[in-house]
Amino acid sequence: MLFHQIILFISLAAANPLPAKQHFNSKFGTIRTLSSTNCPLTELVHTTKHIPLQSTKQSSHASRALQTIFRPTNGTAPLVATAENSGYSTILNFGGKDYSVIFDTGSSDLWLASSSLKCIGRFHDSLPLSSCNFGPLGPATFTGGQIPNENFNVSYGDGEFVTGVMGREDICLGGVHVANQTAALVTTAFWQGDSSTSGLLGFAYPSLTSAFSGSDPTHDLRGKNNISYTNFIFTAAGRGLIPPLFSLALDSEGGALSLGGLPPGVSHGNFSTTDLKIYNLFNLPRPENTYTYYTVDVGDVSTDDAHAGRDFPAIVDSGTTLSYFSAEVARNVARAFEGSVFDALTAMWYVPCNASQPSVTVKLGKGRFGFKEEDLVLQNSRNRFDMCVLGIQEMDGVHILGDTFLRGVVAVFDIGANKMRFAQRK
Repeated sequence: MLFHQIILFISLAAANPLPAKQHFNSKFGTIRTLSSTNCPLTELVHTTKHIPLQSTKQSSHASRALQTIFRPTNGTAPLVATAENSGYSTILNFGGKDYSVIFDTGSSDLWLASSSLKCIGRFHDSLPLSSCNFGPLGPATFTGGQIPNENFNVSYGDGEFVTGVMGREDICLGGVHVANQTAALVTTAFWQGDSSTSGLLGFAYPSLTSAFSGSDPTHDLRGKNNISYTNFIFTAAGRGLIPPLFSLALDSEGGALSLGGLPPGVSHGNFSTTDLKIYNLFNLPRPENTYTYYTVDVGDVSTDDAHAGRDFPAIVDSGTTLSYFSAEVARNVARAFEGSVFDALTAMWYVPCNASQPSVTVKLGKGRFGFKEEDLVLQNSRNRFDMCVLGIQEMDGVHILGDTFLRGVVAVFDIGANKMRFAQRK
């Protein structure tokens, strides 16, 4: 997908009222870091259950999490990479039936396409149901009942949008059962699906949830009538069903999502810890210390012995295929590959598919973590000129550590301590 610019819009959630200091200003808002982040790290244990992450067929390189301004056991879930290496999905049980859903650390809602779904076009013209290309549709109602006078409404950075109703449902993922979890059933969608997945499962902070008061989504406005609720992962941790963390170990063909600990059988080095940052995009009025995305400080990006860029925040997002840095950083990385070119038509960097590869590393905390060679030069993107898409691209204003980075590490999202831990895969 062509990216000239992605604009993010973030909602609110409650957070511990700790003093914060300004850390970084961008054209889209302010990054803040708490001046006191002494929460103890959650103990790391290996989980005993596995949930597969499966491959979806979404063609977009963008995270579905990036919204436009307009609108009692541990469990391990196996993940499977998308056919176009554009994301990961998993199986969850929604009200007694299994569904495949896109897994995304850059958004917070759990939603399924309802059996009463209506598909529409970008300009709200009526389309046949098949145009949305969902997998099996979910139920028309919730076993725990619909929440009165609330609606679900979210738009995504690639232009897609969905609306629907809110309710309560029993959810099971990786052996973790959450009763009466707040979730959404989508009744109207402009969606370009993969014929397999039926919805989306978001694991970001509850501040990004997309419920609104009232029944008419045309009247929804963030900061006015949005309603935050506790999403699945925070409910499971809050009820003591799992320790307050989850981890990802992604591969090109799949991987593992582990609830409450680490996946067994994954070889890795030592962990490096870094604090999560508070990203206040657009500097909108909100509680000062509200966590949203999993945002970390990147100490620097290096190619071999040269610095490509340093000291900037980045969102850790499993829902984004590539990794995105500023134009300067991406250009410096690309120019470390002999024969690299920037294609103005697609606004993407390409390198020769057989290019000699430099080492590209990212500093997080006290550790340095490298991209795998196969995730820097994406061979499945080879064109007729034997040029391949570079796994690091440029984006204006927002930096993202996406799947091309995550496949080289084990990433631990410690929501109890508001920190992240990374270890290099072996």
